[in-house]
Amino acid sequence: MNKGITILPELAIAELTRGEKKQVRHFKAPAPARGISIVTYYHFVKQRIIDVLKEEIVNALPAEMLSLKRKLITEI
Repeated sequence: MNKGITILPELAIAELTRGEKKQVRHFKAPAPARGISIVTYYHFVKQRIIDVLKEEIVNALPAEMLSLKRKLITEI
């Protein structure tokens, strides 16, 4: 009856057409967020692998998702 909603991850919005993007509404603050953690055994000695993985994840995100006013990226 055209009264339903669909909750989309923010990365999925980039794939929408211009007309579909006009229908997108964002949550009021505090908006829900998803966290990504890199968890290793405390004796894991290949820190460079973890650093490269983190860099690749951050580089894959659109620039607007990385703005300080929108998201907080916590250092490892």
